[in-house]
Amino acid sequence: MIPALGDNVDYACFAGFITLALLAKHLMLHPNHARRFVAVDCAFWLLCLVGAWVLIGVATVHESRYLRQAISGFAPTYALETERLGHAQINDRHPDPKNPAYLRILEAQVRWLQANPQIANIFTARRGSQGKIIIIADSEKIYQVHDPESIPAVPIGQPYPITSPGFNLAWHGSPNFEDEPITDEQGRWVNAWQPLRNPRGEVEAVLGVSYDGERWEQTIRVARLRVFFGVGLLSGLFLAMTGIVSVQQTYRLQQLASEQALRHSEERLALHLRQTPFAAIEWNLNFVATEWNPSAERIFGIPVRDAIGRSGYDLIIPQAMEAKMREIWPDLAERGISRSLIIEGEIRSGRFVLCECVYTPLIGPDKTVIGVASLCQDIRERRELEEELRQSQKLQSFGHFASVIAHDFNNTLSVIQGHTELLIGTPGLPAEARESADEIYQAIRKAGALTRQLLSFSRKYRMKPEPLAANEMVERVVRAVTPVLGPTIEVRTELAECLPLFPGDPSMIEQALINLILNARDAMPEGGVLRVATSHEKISREMADHHLAMKAGEFVCFTVEDTGTGIAPEILKQIFEPFFTTKPAGKGTGLGLAAVYGSVTQHHGWILPTSQPGQGSRFMVLFPIAPST
Repeated sequence: MIPALGDNVDYACFAGFITLALLAKHLMLHPNHARRFVAVDCAFWLLCLVGAWVLIGVATVHESRYLRQAISGFAPTYALETERLGHAQINDRHPDPKNPAYLRILEAQVRWLQANPQIANIFTARRGSQGKIIIIADSEKIYQVHDPESIPAVPIGQPYPITSPGFNLAWHGSPNFEDEPITDEQGRWVNAWQPLRNPRGEVEAVLGVSYDGERWEQTIRVARLRVFFGVGLLSGLFLAMTGIVSVQQTYRLQQLASEQALRHSEERLALHLRQTPFAAIEWNLNFVATEWNPSAERIFGIPVRDAIGRSGYDLIIPQAMEAKMREIWPDLAERGISRSLIIEGEIRSGRFVLCECVYTPLIGPDKTVIGVASLCQDIRERRELEEELRQSQKLQSFGHFASVIAHDFNNTLSVIQGHTELLIGTPGLPAEARESADEIYQAIRKAGALTRQLLSFSRKYRMKPEPLAANEMVERVVRAVTPVLGPTIEVRTELAECLPLFPGDPSMIEQALINLILNARDAMPEGGVLRVATSHEKISREMADHHLAMKAGEFVCFTVEDTGTGIAPEILKQIFEPFFTTKPAGKGTGLGLAAVYGSVTQHHGWILPTSQPGQGSRFMVLFPIAPST
């Protein structure tokens, strides 16, 4: 009685219910989380189907066994009573409806049927002379097709309409229950068969106890449905519980993922604020610092422990710019308008700052300003590079201008020099005229030197490079200029050992060193110390990025340093300009340092001047070791 998997409609419906429940559960889960339960849910699905199949089989066997025992339990009792009432005395060949034994049996059948309403019919039957099954005693009380009062019974000898294997077994002496329903004109039935014996113990007839087949099948189906309902209810409860747990886990996982993503985002933002080169500062509405990152410490020179809780006017705003900041603060704190400001000057910590700050209002969920964030960039380096670029462009313009003047002036000097030489060489020239011609010739030579300086500044002078030894060049120049320095100036030379050779024009470089030394002498009118040094310098790419003309590589460096009056910062920016001089009229042409600048740049080197008023000056001149391509 175990049901076949493919033939049971109820079972197929149950399988569909479990499948739909699992699908509904998976639809409620996040796809990433649902994949984790596929194997578990498939195992659960298979367990439900197999379990339901086994339980349905057990319920079917149990219910059919109960009905069989109930129906079969009547048959032996009714058979003994029917034998006692004389069933063997009924003659089917010459039926007598008035036979007392026959009437007694019919009355007993009616009585039994009234006492046991679950039984549909009780009848007896024999195998006739022609081998057919014939009815002997059948009250037909429950069939309800005849009026029992008018037609009390089925006539004796009426053929039984169906062939029944159970009857054949009972006819051969084996009681049995036939649970496979059979169908006749009145309906579908299941039967319990019991042999009837005569006084000699021989089987003379068979007693049949019928049960409604449709009721039989309905009872078994109800038993199966109870199993379906129970298993389905338990499965539904289990799925609901696991679904709730799974949904909660999915929600928790999503919440954890969101929290983790938020935490990572906050950590990355914190890393950005800690590592950004910009000063990131947050202010409350009273312009009091609430956040202060490491770059703010570096730019403004104030540690975070001293910055938090202090007013911005005490931290980053120079006193001269306080009024400007008070002017723009209402736009930030009240009207929510972003503003920018370049802060330049000395702040209260004593540090000079030059930075560009962008102030952004922080708008809360209620659309009100809850604070102000500022990003400040130190632009001193940018300002220096811009100034260096402007200075370079200015010197290039001066150089072009000087080149044009020098060429035209040199052409004129060549004509004057030629005529002067012819005049000097004229025989019989009066002494006064010759003296005047000599003065003219000396003036021409001085003018020629001036022309060469202009050409050197404009980098139009034709170089004759050769490998040079820096130390030998310094010693030669120092010996040449020492007599003109005077007794009040002490010359110190510091020459590095094992310096590599570098390519250059010796006359140009020597003239540049002489100009620097003479300028240092003029800066020490009351005497001092003049230091001339050489060194081997290696410039990294990071260092080179801080200067417009600087390049990475290895260089020979000449340093000329004095302890003189120094140079003011505003003048230091102009010292390489042609004809610029701070010396009294007639004491300088303003071309000495300009010529140095031209010679050095023509060698693809550069000059780094540093000076402070009253603290002397230092000029570092660097020439590349490898020839520039």
